[in-house]
Amino acid sequence: MDFSRFDGLAGNRFIERAVIDEVIYELMGFPIREYVDIYAATLKNGNGSAPSGQQSSSRIPQTAAG
Repeated sequence: MDFSRFDGLAGNRFIERAVIDEVIYELMGFPIREYVDIYAATLKNGNGSAPSGQQSSSRIPQTAAG
């Protein structure tokens, strides 16, 4: 992302909002993946409690989003 067009305009709340909006729109383009607290190596080595590469529900952390 290139914000060089805003050089010297720090402190202008409209410019700062435009920058934030650009960042948010860029992030919206990424696929959403839920965080799971399991190392991939644990599953690959067969040391995890998840059958066939799936994480068990007891290992999925609760999130504020539900």
